[in-house]
Amino acid sequence: MEESVNTSYNQNSEQQDDNVSPTASSRKIDSIYLVVFIAVVFLALIFTLNYFNILPISSLFPNQFGFLPHKEKAVVDNKPDKESPKNQIATMPTGYIRFPYDIPKAEKILKDYVTDNIKELLVPSKIEVKQNLLTTGELRGTDYQFGANWRSDNAIFNAALHYIKNTNDLRDAEIFITPKNAQSTPVDSTNSAALIKTYLKNIPETVNFDCGVFNENIRYCENFTISDTGKSGIGVARGIDESGSDISFIFSCLFPKNDSYYEKRTSCLLFNEKDPSGL
Repeated sequence: MEESVNTSYNQNSEQQDDNVSPTASSRKIDSIYLVVFIAVVFLALIFTLNYFNILPISSLFPNQFGFLPHKEKAVVDNKPDKESPKNQIATMPTGYIRFPYDIPKAEKILKDYVTDNIKELLVPSKIEVKQNLLTTGELRGTDYQFGANWRSDNAIFNAALHYIKNTNDLRDAEIFITPKNAQSTPVDSTNSAALIKTYLKNIPETVNFDCGVFNENIRYCENFTISDTGKSGIGVARGIDESGSDISFIFSCLFPKNDSYYEKRTSCLLFNEKDPSGL
């Protein structure tokens, strides 16, 4: 009888253990899922806060978390940007548009004018033409002015041309040659012809010069002619410039017929004056 009771008790205990075991296992699995879910949410939150730089752990701990993606911060510079196009436009006159002058065309015209008039041995193999270049060698001329200058053993050479403003049509071209030690040569028809032929080519055997005084203190002799293509001239000038320096130079000029002030051109030296052409 006692043996029967014990057997019954053991059977009931085993049945209870079988009933309890699945429930405990399920609870363990649910706990694992909960922990994983919390970890995923936590990591997602950390990644989000880091990406938007709310909690920038990748910046705070670059060695450990530098691999985490993050949004770059916008750099704000409160200093005015002097080079910004906006500031540049603001300083320009209303409606200002820079005219696109044809630089290659200007280079070809000036080089051709130089090689057509100056003796070959005095012309360099490479002539550098620059926009805005004055005959003084300064880069502060107008946009429609182009120039070149070089030196030889005995002289300084300057060549220049102007477009008609806001066009690519030639207005004038000129050459200045400043010989060394030419200040002692008297400016008259005979000496002018000899000096010019030393530097310029295609000069007729006999040249008629008109001599006079320019700018009150510069004596000059010039041959100024009119042809089917325009007006041109060659000459020599010597005197005292506005700074009080003794100057002496050979000059050559060309004025095509499309020059806006063609009818008013009576000398190569007019472009040195303040005339209405805007030089």
